[in-house]
Amino acid sequence: MILNFKSLGFLLVALISLAFRATAQDFCKQIKTEVTDKTTFSYTAPNDSTRICPLKISRNYSTNPEIEFDNFSVTFFVTGDLQEFFKKNPDGDGANDSRKLIVEFDDNTRYVDDSVTISYEHLNDIQLIVKSVFVGIEKKNVSNFSDKKIAKFSFGGLQRTITPDSALAYKSYIQCIKNVKQLTDPPQE
Repeated sequence: MILNFKSLGFLLVALISLAFRATAQDFCKQIKTEVTDKTTFSYTAPNDSTRICPLKISRNYSTNPEIEFDNFSVTFFVTGDLQEFFKKNPDGDGANDSRKLIVEFDDNTRYVDDSVTISYEHLNDIQLIVKSVFVGIEKKNVSNFSDKKIAKFSFGGLQRTITPDSALAYKSYIQCIKNVKQLTDPPQE
């Protein structure tokens, strides 16, 4: 059987497409799942414990009518030099005073929350500060995170860029975790 370059190219494209689909389907299998008392469920996207990952994605919910809850969140992490953390910008404000989270997606749209609470942690063994922001995922904003890839984000005077491979993984993890249970609107106070 003689293959020409055209059919060989078609075969190669088909094999790459199948490999990509197989890889994409593996994201949901990587989600860590815990079930307690058959009513409390916990889902966490994989994280490398040897380094500070840009995002932590988790969802915990209960089907017990007495203690019903649904907490779906993304926590963003940035790192910076400890000395830079305490420097003032030209306006006299410390970089750590910023309360605005800006998430930029691959389609150039943004998610902005100007009322975030920033947590800080100093790693003693190195001159590094870790800042984190917790964002609750609700029915009104889930499509921002599940339908788009995060390109970069910034808060507290620091920015972090997400590689394309990681952006695809984070988007896929959010889609997988979103699909385990229908999101409901948060209770009105």
